[in-house]
Amino acid sequence: SSTSIAQTQDGFQGTFMVADQIDFDRATETMQARGHVEVFHDGMTLRAPSVVYNGQADQVSVLGPITLHDAASGSTTFADFAELSADLQNFILIAARHVMQDQLQIAATEMERRDGRFTEWRTVTASYCEVCPERPTPLWEIRARRATHDQVERMIYLRHAQFRVAGVPLAYTPYLRMPDPSVDRATGFVSASIRSSTLTGTTLRLPYFIVLNDQSDLTLTPGFLLGGSVDTLNTLEARYRRAFSYGDLEINGAVSRDDLTAADTRAYMFMKGDFTFPYGVDLSF
Repeated sequence: SSTSIAQTQDGFQGTFMVADQIDFDRATETMQARGHVEVFHDGMTLRAPSVVYNGQADQVSVLGPITLHDAASGSTTFADFAELSADLQNFILIAARHVMQDQLQIAATEMERRDGRFTEWRTVTASYCEVCPERPTPLWEIRARRATHDQVERMIYLRHAQFRVAGVPLAYTPYLRMPDPSVDRATGFVSASIRSSTLTGTTLRLPYFIVLNDQSDLTLTPGFLLGGSVDTLNTLEARYRRAFSYGDLEINGAVSRDDLTAADTRAYMFMKGDFTFPYGVDLSF
């Protein structure tokens, strides 16, 4: 079948649809597109095998598999079913998986966007680790009953959040706030990492970045032992940074409680400074 292109005159104004076949019923003001359907509106792109536009309700119904891409935020959403406004700004998606800037992945039973600003997920699993059919359980994840993304503030708010490592619950909090991937500097969790050693085993490091002010910040990194030759390992790393008019100061340290030595507690601290003052005076330590 040949490709059809359609643009309506009223509520669908400014929205373009491309499909293998497009049928329009003037009596019910219904447009139905089938086969390789693509809908475009103001940076939003919707792809699906079947799309129905109801002109009387000014609503779009879509049968999946669905791909919805938002060029403004750099996010892509996959879902099984959706109902959207004609401009694709407000919608409800069922069985959704939302990927923000190829970094943060959020899976939910239902995803709703309203006012072109707030996105809400229900029964949520969020992780910076890649989630795919071959690896359905990420290395670490946050599960929550509900999560809300404020696109203007660029923050994600989670309710009744549970932190898990390899599917095992480790911590719970009734409220958690974290920046979305578009934020360069904000208080919240940073991507986790794995450190493996023949001496201490495999440790999961989960940094938490804290903005103190415009000139300084603090990063606290707890270490969770995932298995190895040491019976217990509890480590907390810390990094403090401060920018001055004439230079920078950085302090790194850690405290560990384990059975590597006779002492139960071990600690270290390093300090580094680089300053350039007037009249050619340099100070480094």
